[in-house]
Amino acid sequence: PFVMGTIALLLATLCFLPTGQVALAEEFTCRGALGAVTVDNVQVPSGATCTLTGTRVQGTIVVESNATLRASGIRVVGNIQAEGARAVNVTTSSTVGGSIQIKQGGSARIATVRINGDLQFDANRAAISATAPSGMRPADK
Repeated sequence: PFVMGTIALLLATLCFLPTGQVALAEEFTCRGALGAVTVDNVQVPSGATCTLTGTRVQGTIVVESNATLRASGIRVVGNIQAEGARAVNVTTSSTVGGSIQIKQGGSARIATVRINGDLQFDANRAAISATAPSGMRPADK
C-alpha cells in the first residue's frame, strides 16, 4: 500500500507541473573548426584554437587565456570576450550584436566587422588592427 500511494502521489504531482519546454543555453567548447551551424554560446578553452566559418552564435563567444579565435562570416547576437588570448581574428563581413572586448592578450585583427556595441582593446602585448566595413563610419553604429 505504501509503494502504491507513493507512486500515485508522484504521478499526481507530475500532472500539475508546467508542460512548457525549458530552454537551456548550451555552451559549445570549440577545439578545431565549426562551419555554418547555429549554436548558443562558444567557449574557446585555454590553449585551444577555434576556427568559425559562417557560424551563428545566439549568445556569446568567450576566448580563454592562450587560446586563438579565427572567425569569418559569423553572426553573433551577444559579445565576443577575450582575456589573455593568444590571438583573436574576426573578419570577412561578420556581425556582432553586442561588443568585442580583447584584454591583456596577444594580437588582434578586427576587419570588416559590423559591431552594434563597442570595440575595446586593453593592454594587449602584440599588434592590433581594426578596419570598418566599406562605407561605414564609427558614428554609423
